Amino acid sequence: MKIQIKPEIMVEKDYPWTVESWINSAAYSPGMINSMIHNLGLRDREITHDVHESILRIASHDPGFAPDNHAEPDPRTYWSIGETIRNWFTGIKVVEEDSTQFTQQIPLFALNSPALRGAKTTYGESESHENNLGWKIEVLGTGFGADLTLTVTHEGEFTSSAGDRKLIFAPLKVRAVKAALYKRGVFQGNFLRAELAETEIREAHGIRSVSTAEWQELTSSGQVIDSFDLSGDTSGDVAKYKRKYAMKGSFESKLGLKVFDLETSIVAKYVTERAAEVVFELLPGRVYKLWQPSSMPGLYFPS
Repeated sequence: MKIQIKPEIMVEKDYPWTVESWINSAAYSPGMINSMIHNLGLRDREITHDVHESILRIASHDPGFAPDNHAEPDPRTYWSIGETIRNWFTGIKVVEEDSTQFTQQIPLFALNSPALRGAKTTYGESESHENNLGWKIEVLGTGFGADLTLTVTHEGEFTSSAGDRKLIFAPLKVRAVKAALYKRGVFQGNFLRAELAETEIREAHGIRSVSTAEWQELTSSGQVIDSFDLSGDTSGDVAKYKRKYAMKGSFESKLGLKVFDLETSIVAKYVTERAAEVVFELLPGRVYKLWQPSSMPGLYFPS
């Protein structure tokens, strides 16, 4: 099995308090300040108190916060508030202390076979729908890391025998940065800035067996899409079925990261529209129900 990873669009992001439009918007929507602190994952009591006090002052147009007791709808009110927010953020500085790269697995397709000796499922890809080759994946950076959109394709086929649970995944390179936040020169806390580090087209192998606990999580919900009734077959012969299934939909995975004793998560949103050719080799004397998970593309028989 060969997987090809092709980066397409990189969207750089920056810390919000360095962006003029964000500062101006915060004057009209003070909750943005609190959301920013929350997104950084900070839990410092002093910062939280300071932020809440600022929001309350903005919301109430405290004369001490908006000078000269300007009142709405006087445009000078918003100008004064914007200036005060700008000054408040001037004292915030981010220092990147350390960085590392590692591989993160983005799950793409799950497959198994009945848990019986001699049973087998063989998965391969046929023609795509509407020239949409592979998975279109958007990985959202965390901690103001960059967003990256890429295409993942794969060739060949793989087999599951006697109940083996298989997962196709995209092994993507991730860069994580340990950043420190200072307020007026005083250290407030650390947080992670994470983003994909894929910069060029590359080949990668991404198939592995899945533990029982992880499989239960991947297939926690789904629906029956096919049935094979061999309950009346007493011959002992293995039955072989060839099927084509349309794999189509939008999915989302939230993947936890723990680096430098800090935790965060990245979100992978992906769309696929493919036709899969699958061959099932099933033992007689049973009724088999084939399911499709709702959380990601895949085909599986319940254990």
